[in-house]
Amino acid sequence: MTFYTVTKPGGVKNEDFDLALDTLADMLVNSLFAESQIDKERQVVLEELIRGKNDPRRYAVELFFKNVWDDHPARNLPIGSRETLANSDRRVLVAFRDANFLASNMYTAVVGDQSHDVILEKVAAAFERMPNGAKPAYERAPLPSAKAQRIEDTVAGTQAQIALGLPAPGADHPDTYALDIMSVVLGEVGRRLVGEIRDKRGLASGVGSAYSTLSDVGCWYSIVGTSPGNVDQVLDLIVEQMRRIRSEPITGEILADAKSYIEGRAVLGLQTSIAFAQYLADREAIGVEPPLEEYLRRVSGVSVEDVQRVAQAYLDPDHATLVIMRPGETNGNGTALPADE
Repeated sequence: MTFYTVTKPGGVKNEDFDLALDTLADMLVNSLFAESQIDKERQVVLEELIRGKNDPRRYAVELFFKNVWDDHPARNLPIGSRETLANSDRRVLVAFRDANFLASNMYTAVVGDQSHDVILEKVAAAFERMPNGAKPAYERAPLPSAKAQRIEDTVAGTQAQIALGLPAPGADHPDTYALDIMSVVLGEVGRRLVGEIRDKRGLASGVGSAYSTLSDVGCWYSIVGTSPGNVDQVLDLIVEQMRRIRSEPITGEILADAKSYIEGRAVLGLQTSIAFAQYLADREAIGVEPPLEEYLRRVSGVSVEDVQRVAQAYLDPDHATLVIMRPGETNGNGTALPADE
């Protein structure tokens, strides 16, 4: 078992640490996975799955992920599907737990006004009955190829949702840092998409640019909510800005602004104890993300040429995945029906 402790104020009350640790250890070591409780939880997750489809923006992004990552395992979203929920009985859950919930595969991060030696002793005692064995091995999947594809569906509401993007490297790739900058130039910093689609033409209120990464795969995408009649014009504007950042180098001023924004976002995102603890544990468990200082150093080293290079490598609109969700009829519980129903 690997321990990672650091002193940082805030978060869970220090006086409640022993109770919290005991509860967590009991959950991980002693859970019975009773069939009756599994059936109840299955219904809860199923309802959440249905609610997700009634959130047009969320549903458009999920449908985009499933298609842009093609046959990569990342296309299987954590919430699962009706089929996986139906097949997840006690046998499946216990087999997964026995294979993965091992001391050798567990990382503990503690952020608070605590003593490292005391925490080490308490955590070791709490998890002394945690099963152990060889750490599971995970095969690396190849990065999916970009390919032009168009997926259309109907959603509840009055707005259309557009998600357009391509597969990209994950957090373990050296191009990650330039892709971070490219994304914020199109989005929060350069505001190229927002400026053209919302500010100049008033075609949408919500316009986003996102570079989403897992350990060994990622994707860049733009997500826009707009009136159904504006879909074609919005698509043309997204593609125009994709082509622009591929053909026209950004300025040094924009690059500096993007680096400052990313640094501020990274630091502010770790201000709470729970966020910092999760960051530490995730980084150790996944093993591909460098410490914050190293991440910022690599971002700082990105050049204007690097940004254009990754845009040319990963942002070809002719090979993009496009998801369009248009308003359609719904059934009695608000779930959108296909257009032909």
